[in-house]
Amino acid sequence: MTSRANAGDAPPTLWARVVRETLAAAGRSGLDASALRSRLGLAQAELADPDARLPLPCMYALLELCLEHTGDELAPLRILSNVSPDAFDALGLLAATSATVGEALQAMWRYARVFIEGERYTVEPTSVGVSYGYFPWGPARPAHALMAELFARDLVVNVPLL
Repeated sequence: MTSRANAGDAPPTLWARVVRETLAAAGRSGLDASALRSRLGLAQAELADPDARLPLPCMYALLELCLEHTGDELAPLRILSNVSPDAFDALGLLAATSATVGEALQAMWRYARVFIEGERYTVEPTSVGVSYGYFPWGPARPAHALMAELFARDLVVNVPLL
């Protein structure tokens, strides 16, 4: 996992709905979603627009706050596991209606920047199967490991559902 960013670059963005859905999942997991939102400096209105975008570090900070508030290294993974695939709108539909898992993953990778810029994912055929890669954005931080764990979980849990 190698971080990618240049000093002075504006941070990439992600769909605000991803942050909104993660906050809702955190609330369902027993955390105070309003307090988390306040700590992030976000107004409720910023999360209401389904097409709004937020800086990617906002998501990283949210995951790190979930970890901080629970003291449980697995809490962010559990919380993100409760985000509905519906949060990904047409991207989830595209994956679900692909003819093969390989096509679904290629589509997800091709359009991933629609819902999250900055992070990159790779899938490469090997002689024994497929190799997947995750490359986070920005200086190293705890959220990168959390996002990598979510990526791995999605591959193990969600891909077989396609």
